[in-house]
Amino acid sequence: MPVYSSFLFEKKDGRIKLTCSSTEMEIITDFEHKEGDDMSILIEGNIFFSTLSALMDDDITIAINEKFQMLLNAGKKKYVIPTHDPNQFPHMTVSKDIKGIHLSADTVRKYLPKAAAATRKQDIAEAFRCVEIKVENNNLTILGLHSSFMYRSLSPFETENITAYIIGGLSDVIKEMDTKETMFIGTDGRNTVFKCGNITINALTLATKYVNANPLFATKRKPCFIINKSVMLDSLKRLRLFSGMANDIFITCEENSIVMRSEYLEAAKRGVETIDCQIVEKFDEIRVAQKLLLLTLNNIDSEEVVIEMGENAKVPIMIYGISINSTVAKSLGL
Repeated sequence: MPVYSSFLFEKKDGRIKLTCSSTEMEIITDFEHKEGDDMSILIEGNIFFSTLSALMDDDITIAINEKFQMLLNAGKKKYVIPTHDPNQFPHMTVSKDIKGIHLSADTVRKYLPKAAAATRKQDIAEAFRCVEIKVENNNLTILGLHSSFMYRSLSPFETENITAYIIGGLSDVIKEMDTKETMFIGTDGRNTVFKCGNITINALTLATKYVNANPLFATKRKPCFIINKSVMLDSLKRLRLFSGMANDIFITCEENSIVMRSEYLEAAKRGVETIDCQIVEKFDEIRVAQKLLLLTLNNIDSEEVVIEMGENAKVPIMIYGISINSTVAKSLGL
């Protein structure tokens, strides 16, 4: 979970509003609670959360003494936490007129953590620990360094095209949201907003210069061919059985087909299969990890898949389904 530097506790008109903030996001939630007096206090996040963790299984009474200290009482356990001026809380400024879309929270919860987790595993640069969220031509794409998904809507999203880059750690918060609720995702350019039920997350949109180093974000791709997923899977499985220890699959294109080749021990053992498909644009040889390719195709719930290539051979390819339903897509290193 992200480390929260500040925690704002507000009680007014029979409701309690809680806001916590880190350097990159703030989370807001509120609920009804009519007992007690109105108050507004600011406390340090690490102190408050560590104290709450120690009292997790107890009913807690919160009060403010004459020294403006927070008193946490839970049975025989008592804690005193210093407070600060609530006007010093670092609120994020988010535009009221924000563009966005509404979709199932379960869809976002299911795929955002996958993209973010794959991103965080690549501990190579701070710019790589981010996730791209894009709405374009009725598609919502969530893209991490080595993982992404595409959601296709049956009806157009009522928004213009939007693109935002957020930190991967946001996925830990998204996972806790109610799957039965509809989620709103929007951006005003500076901040990306997630709303679901009584929870609002404002996440700082990373500046473009921090993500240009990531080839998945910065590189343009073009579709190369569209192929039946089951047919491609069957061919891959046969090649895998034949070649045994071969790690890679080589793919080349012909007029209306692709040729997949698997080699072992310097081509002493070679398997070749030709599959009819729709060639969108001719391409040079593609080399992909055999195991990753199999896992990716098995995770796509679509009868047909599209394979896209970048501008050069060092950029990972992208594979995604073209069905109406939500589909998983992976980016594979070459």
